[in-house]
Amino acid sequence: MSCPKQQNAEFQVLSFKSEPKAREYRKRAFHRKTNLGCVTCKSKKVKCDEVKPTCLRCQRNGRQCLYERVAGQQSRAAESAGTLSSLSSTTILPYSTSDTRNGTPSMHLMRHFEQFWPEIVHIPRSHDMISFFKTDQLVRHTILALAASHLRHMSPDSIQHRVAEHYQQSLALEHYSTALATPHNTMGQDRLCAVIISATFLNMLAFTLPSCQTDAGMFSSWVFNPDANLLGWLALQAGLRPLLHSMANSLGDLQNFLAQVFLGSGYEQSAISRLDECLKSAPMLWLEVFELVDTDPCNSNCELSVNSSTADIIKLPVAMLAFLRVQEPVQANITKSCLFLSKVHPEFRNLLLERNEKALWIFGYWLGLMCRYGSAWWCAKRVRRDYEAIGMWLGSLHLDQCPGIEGLRWKEMMQQYELADRGEPAKSIAVETVPIDNRAADQHTYPLVIHTRA
Repeated sequence: MSCPKQQNAEFQVLSFKSEPKAREYRKRAFHRKTNLGCVTCKSKKVKCDEVKPTCLRCQRNGRQCLYERVAGQQSRAAESAGTLSSLSSTTILPYSTSDTRNGTPSMHLMRHFEQFWPEIVHIPRSHDMISFFKTDQLVRHTILALAASHLRHMSPDSIQHRVAEHYQQSLALEHYSTALATPHNTMGQDRLCAVIISATFLNMLAFTLPSCQTDAGMFSSWVFNPDANLLGWLALQAGLRPLLHSMANSLGDLQNFLAQVFLGSGYEQSAISRLDECLKSAPMLWLEVFELVDTDPCNSNCELSVNSSTADIIKLPVAMLAFLRVQEPVQANITKSCLFLSKVHPEFRNLLLERNEKALWIFGYWLGLMCRYGSAWWCAKRVRRDYEAIGMWLGSLHLDQCPGIEGLRWKEMMQQYELADRGEPAKSIAVETVPIDNRAADQHTYPLVIHTRA
């Protein structure tokens, strides 16, 4: 007797309940196996969602979450060992928050910052920064907030990272307000450095788009919205000005120290500090449009008021743009580009709120330069959105249709604007002028020939 083939055999499972029934056997669905989960979930033989640096199961249960390092991560860990190894568990534990209501624990945030330092803040690894983290609560909470924001960027679906970002940022802003309210004569250079470092990082935090706006279009920009609070992040630097004026005598030493922290040992000290020369290197077209041809020398410590002219308000930002436009779009120059915000006076923000075309062009052109740093996780989406929004707004004004030479100048200005995010030289429109006659040579000039040159 021949046996039936095995693949044709039908199996039945009997159920021994009140009424025995037979149900058909169903093969278990295939599940992909992975060994990339955390060590804790592996030891407990439960499924891991592989969210880093802390999986959701470990966050929910308050357990320490560790992942086995792969070859690429080990080289990065070895690189950071020389600087952050001093942050031992004894150092980190006093700053750790174990309450799950505060989001991702501080220890995990610090570990993430240690691992991704260059990607998060774009500055060289520094023992000075570690020292500030240990001794200054403002710097500490600001760095932890940045780490949580970077985690939120990497894992948008993690609520814990979002909670930690808001919690740490609120603590940092509280300490920042306290520092600004402290009498200036009681603050030493170390404390002032900590405030400036934190202000720079808080600007980065404020520049990141909220989770609800990451996929929003250009019309969600402040450019098309009358709510002044949408541009409130730009006023963060305003509180630093009285503090810097009070420390004017030691400002030179302070700048040298901060340059070492942000730009490294090979920074160009004179390139940024000599704003007069930066303004002189600006295209003549800019100086003509912004009425800066015969302006007084730049002074970063000058006081402005509501009665200051538009030319005085935009002078420093234009000088910074002249410097930044020739910088290579490499990661080391991201911090230099952020220095533009330190030259923006509160009155410049008021010009933006009034939709002043000159202030909009300057700010939009800087956003275009920032678009070239595509790897800057904290600003990539916002700068692209606002850069295009300002370009559309300026285009709707039809500035190139202004009568006479003004329209020709704005036509070239808009050409340069459109190429700002690509770092390409614009074709400039040269306007040659001759007097109507010799008798009126000192009174009137009119365009004679218009041509373009590369």
